[in-house]
Amino acid sequence: MLMAGSRPANPVGASVNIPAAETLHGWAFGEDQGRYLVACRDAEAFSTAANAAEIAIQHIGTSDDSGRLTLPGSSTISIEDYRHHHEGFLAGLMA
Repeated sequence: MLMAGSRPANPVGASVNIPAAETLHGWAFGEDQGRYLVACRDAEAFSTAANAAEIAIQHIGTSDDSGRLTLPGSSTISIEDYRHHHEGFLAGLMA
């Protein structure tokens, strides 16, 4: 959800593919110092540079300006709805 919530003033949308060998919650929310999310305009040039440097990469999807997060086999999530629930959770818990 970092991808979805990282630009709250101007949320972008994305279509994300989840690797078949992973579970959704483990893949989306797992923490690992070796994983980074990179957004770039030229995925092919990025892939070529990573391969030349012997860095393993995985293309997980594309971004767009829809304001929605789309995951395979799941409903589409409105970034604004996500932000509303995320920002309201702690305040509601403390009330």
